[in-house]
Amino acid sequence: MIQRIQTIYLILIAGILLAMLFIARSGDFDPLYRYVLMAGSGVTALLSIITLFYYKKRSLQVKLCYFLLFLLIAILTFIGIVFGANALSLKFQVIIPLVALVLDVLAIQRIKKDEKLVRSLDRLR
Repeated sequence: MIQRIQTIYLILIAGILLAMLFIARSGDFDPLYRYVLMAGSGVTALLSIITLFYYKKRSLQVKLCYFLLFLLIAILTFIGIVFGANALSLKFQVIIPLVALVLDVLAIQRIKKDEKLVRSLDRLR
């Protein structure tokens, strides 16, 4: 499990989203928005950790990664709608989901590559 690069990507996603959870907790904006950001980052970090343990079921792992991608896009949309032009002043709250989004896309590509490799090895048998 640990030798797969997508495992590293998913651990990094969980780590930076947990960092976002603590950054959002100390934010100086409306408490409702703070709780929504905290809940969103907590749920996505938890989903990233759960996705790690489905390494034997690669098709389910890809589906969970796509759902994680959807949640990250929802968080970015929420930040963009609520904070509007001021979203750029929230540097960490915008950059962290973007980095997690890129890492999630890389994880999806690597999982698909592993699935392709396994299928090609099954053909050889």
